[in-house]
Order: sequence, then C-alpha cells, then structure tokens
Amino acid sequence: MSSLFAPRVWHQEAGRARLSMVLDPHEPYLDHHRPGGRPLLGTALALEAMACAVQVIAPGTPVRASHVVVGEPFIVEGSRGGHVDIEVRTHPSRTGFDCVLTSAGRGPDGVAHFSATLAPATALAASAPAPAPLSQGIGADLVYAHFFHGPALRVVGRAYWQGPQLLADMAGSLANLRAAGECRTHIGPRALEFALQAAGLLLLALTGEMRIPAGIRSVCMADGDEGWLHAGCRALARMQPDGTVDISLESGAGTCVAQIEGYRTVPLPFPDGADTRARLRAGLLSTHAPILR
Repeated sequence: MSSLFAPRVWHQEAGRARLSMVLDPHEPYLDHHRPGGRPLLGTALALEAMACAVQVIAPGTPVRASHVVVGEPFIVEGSRGGHVDIEVRTHPSRTGFDCVLTSAGRGPDGVAHFSATLAPATALAASAPAPAPLSQGIGADLVYAHFFHGPALRVVGRAYWQGPQLLADMAGSLANLRAAGECRTHIGPRALEFALQAAGLLLLALTGEMRIPAGIRSVCMADGDEGWLHAGCRALARMQPDGTVDISLESGAGTCVAQIEGYRTVPLPFPDGADTRARLRAGLLSTHAPILR
C-alpha cells in the first residue's frame, strides 16, 4: 500500500536532503479542509507530509513529532496544485530529523509553513482510561455546521464533558483521504486531526473563539497507521495552566494510542460565521457543569 504523499528527492548530501511534491486541491486531504472557502494544508496533514519525506530518507522508521511550529498558512490557489519543498536535516543528536516545509516565495529559502523534529517513536506512558462522560453532549451536525471540514476530516462523532475536560468520540465512518482509495500513513494524521478538533471545541467553549494551531510541543502515536481509528476511539482534551492543551486518545479497548502535549493556538485570522459559532458554543455550554459558566 502506498503512502498518502510521495515526495521526491531533488537534492541530497551528507546529513541533508530536499524533497518536493505537488499538493492536489482536488484530493480530499485538501478539498475537505477549507477555512475561508479555500483549500489549506492543515497541521496534521503537513506533519504526515514530513513523515513521508523521512520515510524516503530512512525507510521503515516509526516517527513521533516534537517542536512543531506553524508558520504562514499554505493555501492552494487555483486548480493546478501547490508545489512545496521539504528539507530534512539530520538532528544534531543523530537520533532524528529536523524538517521544514516551504513554498517558493520571498527570499532564497521561500516561505516557511511548518517545521518539526521527527524522531523514532518511543513507548507511550501509561494513562488511566478516559472517564465516563457526565453530560449528554453535542453531535456532529452542530459541530460541522460551524467547523469547515469536509467528509474525510469530519472526525468528531460526539463531544461530551467530564468536569473541565472535554471528551469526544470518533465518528463511525470517514471518507478516504485520497481519491484513489486507502493509503498508508506514518504519523496518524486523522488521529491527530481528531485530537486537535477536540481541543478546538474545548477552546471555543472557554474563549468563544475559533482558534487554529500555532505549535505543538510533542506528538506521539502508538501506531502511525490508522487501522485502529474506527474502533470506538475517544479523545480527552485538558486545558493546562500555561494556556496550552494536552490531548490523549484511547482505543475502544481503553488502551492509550496517542498523546499530544503542549498544543498552542491563535485566533482564526479571518472572520468566521458568528451565528454558527454562537450556536455551537451555546450547545457546548448548555451541557456543561457550572465550572465554565
């Protein structure tokens, strides 16, 4: 089974390689992610593209991500696709790779859209199973009346509360990320997307704002291939004292399958639908304990 992305090496030397690829705006991984109505490369899919680049350099390496930084948004204009480069450098520790995803533009190095350090995966720390929800929750119809995701990325089936923590159930079925059908993934982009959307619901309830990624301290998946996604997966999002959000994912069997720590956000940089946002927030708060009132 082929990978979701197929970056090609166009320059390689000791400890460094540059790869290129074209992102097709008609593919679900872009077409179903349209904030403001235009296809935008999301953070989860950008990390998957960098993980695919690492696989070209070091085949078979399971990866985790850290020091994720989100730069200028990469929006694909028109129908011809968007060309990006991925630079992969051996990390000074020699245990991983520093990656930067850029497009042509200002300056000799282009425009930086994402950067991250990808290193061999480590074992997940044991965590207690997510507690049972204490509220009835809201369904996907209310979430995606405001969220801008299409069928391949409508990953939240239902969202609940457990005190100040938000719990979300994975949607029961999802469209393919690629028009050609199933593909192998290396860092679990839809699992990460599920975690970030759960965090987005938590932040919307707390702040009243639609917020988007600015960075993530670490992303660790038990398995970057996503065969376990549709087996009752649940996300648990928790606000931290420093304003970041930690999210854990567990399988239907109660096993921890992912940990995302230090998720930082910024407000959406353009107007969104105030009416649908207000309805979504009201739905979230109507099922919540008084702690957020």
